[in-house]
Amino acid sequence: MRLLIANRSEIAVRIAQTAQRMGMEAIGVYASDERRPHHGRFFHELFELPGTGASAYLNIEAILQIATKASADLVHPGYGFLSENADAARSLIKAGFQWVGPSPSVISLMGNKPAAIALAKQLEIPTVPGLSSTHDVQELAALLKNAQESFGRNARVLLKARAGGGGRGIRAVSEPEQFDLMINQASKEAKASFGEAGLYAEIEIPDVRHIEVQFIGDGQRSWILGDRDCSFQRRRQKFMELAPAPSLAEKTRAALHRATAKLAIESAYRGVGTAEFIVRGESWWFIEVNARLQVEHTVTEATTGLDLVELQLKLASKDSARLQFNCNKHDGIETSISIALAPFPKLNSVHEELEPRFAPYHSIAVQCRVLAESYEPEPESHSPGWRLNPSAGNILAWKTPRGAGLRIDHAIENGDVVTTNFDSMIAKLIVSIPCASGEADWDRLLLKARSALSDVEIEGLKTNIHWVVVVLTELLSKKETNPWVDLTTQWFDEWLTVQFSDTRASVPKHSGQGPGTKQKEDEKSFELSEQIQREPRQAQLEPRQAQLEPRQIQQETRQIQGIYAPTDGLVLELIHSGLRVRKGTEIGLIESMKMHHALEAALPLQVITWHVETGSQVREGQKIGEALAVESRSCVLDDSVSIANDSQSNEGKHHRNASDQSQRTEALNEKGIPTKKKNKNRSRNRSRSRSRKRNSNSARRRLDE
Repeated sequence: MRLLIANRSEIAVRIAQTAQRMGMEAIGVYASDERRPHHGRFFHELFELPGTGASAYLNIEAILQIATKASADLVHPGYGFLSENADAARSLIKAGFQWVGPSPSVISLMGNKPAAIALAKQLEIPTVPGLSSTHDVQELAALLKNAQESFGRNARVLLKARAGGGGRGIRAVSEPEQFDLMINQASKEAKASFGEAGLYAEIEIPDVRHIEVQFIGDGQRSWILGDRDCSFQRRRQKFMELAPAPSLAEKTRAALHRATAKLAIESAYRGVGTAEFIVRGESWWFIEVNARLQVEHTVTEATTGLDLVELQLKLASKDSARLQFNCNKHDGIETSISIALAPFPKLNSVHEELEPRFAPYHSIAVQCRVLAESYEPEPESHSPGWRLNPSAGNILAWKTPRGAGLRIDHAIENGDVVTTNFDSMIAKLIVSIPCASGEADWDRLLLKARSALSDVEIEGLKTNIHWVVVVLTELLSKKETNPWVDLTTQWFDEWLTVQFSDTRASVPKHSGQGPGTKQKEDEKSFELSEQIQREPRQAQLEPRQAQLEPRQIQQETRQIQGIYAPTDGLVLELIHSGLRVRKGTEIGLIESMKMHHALEAALPLQVITWHVETGSQVREGQKIGEALAVESRSCVLDDSVSIANDSQSNEGKHHRNASDQSQRTEALNEKGIPTKKKNKNRSRNRSRSRSRKRNSNSARRRLDE
């Protein structure tokens, strides 16, 4: 059989390796701007997708044409991209290809997060209080009030993409005045990431752990394959996962497993999936079901000995054999699946109990994601005190550890180029040690993981390896009998803030400045600020440049100042040059590592010219424009500002048609220009709550999303 893998990098390689071991021919794809695709050398055939970056992998028609041209039998979407796109699954199935994953109807159900939550409520599964839409700001304000009355003044409301996942398309709101701005930002990013701008809202319950349950279904029955703790997150995105979830009460674990099995049965789920929950003490709530393979599926494989991709391919091959009336092959696949799943808890009906109660495991495991990014201290006047910078460059050296209980999933080798056009993850290190169920030795596992990570060698770009090693060391140093007692989804963000506040003068070895960040001594610059969801990318500016005080404006009104890119990325939008804008007005938008970064002004200014245009690739620290500091009374009102992104003259001016401009006007009601990247962090509670009628920009709190 021939398998088309509609994905890239490490997951494309991981799927191809299992497929080839099963005797399948693996067919790959790559975007036109991937001159040397990392995964390309692992495939029997390779086809180019039209388009560049992540959008190339979202082109359903192109995938369909390649599947036809390559005479593929099955199509595996991996994770991300088209993996939860019901239209893609439906189109490929209609064209005669076997989709490796749940049915289009199940993808539609689980991909519509409010619909999945409604199903959970129907099954009497606890869910987080929220709203199925964000159209009524008064209802949102009432939800926020309820959150703060129930969980304290620091509680917030999360705006989330209806078709979202992976921590993208989320904004956190702690003040009613922020809803309009945050809705616009979240919907814009959701549209770019998932093709749908719709949002829903839910209360952000503080001090919770993030627990997942891995399952598989055949459309009639469901099996529980284990659970994992995914609470180690930076800016709402996971970087380390453990299985099984440590220090989880048996009563809670059993409840999560049964809730997951019921969801799978009720939805006639066929394939591999993950149910996600948050846990606080003995309370727990359902969040969503991801109808696809997860990045962290590897730790479940390490603890159970299962190959989840093999199970996916067997289920799909079984369906294909049934369609082709190959009964012998169909029966053989059915038998092999049954044998593999025999030891695991199974549910035949929502009215029954799981039997056995818990999933068996022979090992404990941890996955550490190797991300092309670094964490650096902010000036003392900024909150939360650190920033995240993406990294790109040529891989000059790459060496990974080997040994029993060590696995590393990757697609890179010396000479490969890492860009900001895709996600920052370049590898996953999975470490496991054998142990009997109930006798986990987490210290020994963490020691082994720290040693293995320390042996990873990579040159040519910055990574997060240093900080993951430091986190492992911190966990090992805990004196409590339960090292997980303080673990929450906010733990790393808060812990890193303390690390930098205590040692601000000492920058870790993986946090040096990257290429293109130096600026001429005789140039002043505005500190670029961005309003983003979880990944603040700030300009690499010298302290004296970043600390431009308001009292200096009068003296420097006529001096041209440089505007610098805060991150590598693609320019999506820029305002018209010549406009005078207030502090906080958005003057542009950059996309990097699949995230949107709004450039905002920390000072009132007039944009004189742009040196780039929409569609330009920029490097971190690159001078992209010039501006003048001006007095605020000479600036236009926010709703007068327009963003232009259709075309640009030599001076970088952009023009939009009237329809687009009117749509953008609302988006700019509370936004600003580049000078200081803005992390919306709850610790940044320096909000200046004035009436939006006077100045909608001033009612903005910095939120950590």
